[in-house]
Amino acid sequence: MKSLKGSSLIVILFLIAGVSVFPVYAGTTPSETDSPPKKEDCIKCHSGPVNDIKTAGGKHRAVPCGGCHIGHPPKVKKPIEKCSRCHLTTRKAHFELEDCLRCHKNPHTPLNMSLADKGVCLTCHTQQDAQLRDNKSRHSTIDCTTCHPVHRQVPQCSQCHKGKAHFDLKDCLNCHMNPHMPLNMSLAGRVTNACVTCHAQQVTQLSDNKSKHSIFDCTACHNVHRQIPQCTQCHKPHSAEMVAADCKKCHKAHLPKQVTYVSDTPSKDCGACHKKALDLLNASEAKHKPLTCASCHQERHKMIPDCKECHGSPHAAGIMAKFPKCGNCHNIAHDVNNWPETQPKEEPKTKQ
Repeated sequence: MKSLKGSSLIVILFLIAGVSVFPVYAGTTPSETDSPPKKEDCIKCHSGPVNDIKTAGGKHRAVPCGGCHIGHPPKVKKPIEKCSRCHLTTRKAHFELEDCLRCHKNPHTPLNMSLADKGVCLTCHTQQDAQLRDNKSRHSTIDCTTCHPVHRQVPQCSQCHKGKAHFDLKDCLNCHMNPHMPLNMSLAGRVTNACVTCHAQQVTQLSDNKSKHSIFDCTACHNVHRQIPQCTQCHKPHSAEMVAADCKKCHKAHLPKQVTYVSDTPSKDCGACHKKALDLLNASEAKHKPLTCASCHQERHKMIPDCKECHGSPHAAGIMAKFPKCGNCHNIAHDVNNWPETQPKEEPKTKQ
């Protein structure tokens, strides 16, 4: 009787053990029977991926192995979940792209990427694309991967920019603060030497033709690249009628004393500086009165023409010999034929 009871107890214990063990091998899914894989277990065979994700896993570093690997073969035929399980297409346009592994070759080092094309970059880096598109430069014509073949790699400017004195300068980002807008520069402080490497002609003009402009650094006028200031920011206009655009008709900023003008320049523009001459001309009754200043003073500023260029030799040779200077009799050209009270004197004869 005692042996029967003992045998029954053994059978009961065996059945209980069988029930508890059987489901594991009965073909049920791991989600029903298994706990997610733990890193301590995975690393025993998969030390490479575990170390990769530890050193360069990015945000994946915070995800346990079981967050992506839902089981282990042979019980689970497809143990790797799709990226979209976590990277929801509703969150970012970038997550709508197909074939994630085209760039993210190794999910355990997701930011160590081999970049495929510009279109992929733009799904995340929209600001940089807008900057390149809206601020045209040579950088706007090249693909992202030309400069960034590896994700987050910022190249040295000298990899492409070489062969000119300007490219030998150090600290490019001091002026070119954003490579995606390289010509949008803010030039701080007193800068000239850097400017000279590109704008040598302008600096030569200033140094070879001395004026008050010659003593200033380039950034005194151009504190933003390619910005041309209004002359009237520093200079008062010659007259109340003049506007800033009128200055450039006669003056070049780097050659301010080399005054040039066109033939139809209004006399009032000249009169702003040469008031006395213009007042005399306007008060005159002679034929010079309707002429503009530029019709006589051609080619360059302060040029005084010879009367004979227009009038030829209007008098007999004897008179011309006695009075070779027309002004001896006709006064100055702006007040011609307004004879002085004293009679003109003959020019002294030169010894033969």
